[in-house]
Amino acid sequence: MFIRKIIIAVIAVLLSTLVGVKAQESPVLSKGSLPLVLESLVGNRGGFFEVVINKKFESVPKLGLFSVSNLVAEFDKKDFDDVMSQGYLTYNVVRGLDIMGGYFYTDVTGLRASAALSYTKANAEYTFNINPRIDLQSNPIQETALFVEYKPVIDTNWKYYYRLQGLYGFTPDNGDHARSYIKLRAGVTYKEVDFGLASNFDWYGPDKDNYNNIGVFVSARLY
Repeated sequence: MFIRKIIIAVIAVLLSTLVGVKAQESPVLSKGSLPLVLESLVGNRGGFFEVVINKKFESVPKLGLFSVSNLVAEFDKKDFDDVMSQGYLTYNVVRGLDIMGGYFYTDVTGLRASAALSYTKANAEYTFNINPRIDLQSNPIQETALFVEYKPVIDTNWKYYYRLQGLYGFTPDNGDHARSYIKLRAGVTYKEVDFGLASNFDWYGPDKDNYNNIGVFVSARLY
């Protein structure tokens, strides 16, 4: 059963990749945009898969598209219990700051309109991003995500790789916890590929039900 879920998950990621690659090849989108990023993790809980697309339009460079899709395939469950997809049209206000409007989907919340801000500061060694968002409808969920990546150089092709991601989400109407996580990565980078040790610590719902996944990861950037 788990192998079947892994196969389904891989197919979903590959389909997202094909869409992203086609978008990258389109003359409408800027070739100088950030790469499409794919990541997979295999650990004690099961498999984790993610695709990130962040592209700017060549003709209107302040406008862009941003999307993140991820899912978890667990060893001991028949269905995907954690599926998330969000996509936005982005507009660059000033350097590093984008406003975003689009959709947010999970198997718990369903499809919702969403608005967000994204602030990024980066150089050759590190990337810092903070990304608050809120649902644009009744009983909204508000989330704030943090991303910190550090890649000190070893030599021409190799770098050390460290990453911290965090998220906290709650319902403003009653203050209940909705969703939170801490994701840690530590390893090395070889050209466009990162790999090493990984851990995902996840909390769900008002009771903060906790599920952890500790294992190994590999991610790749497609330009």
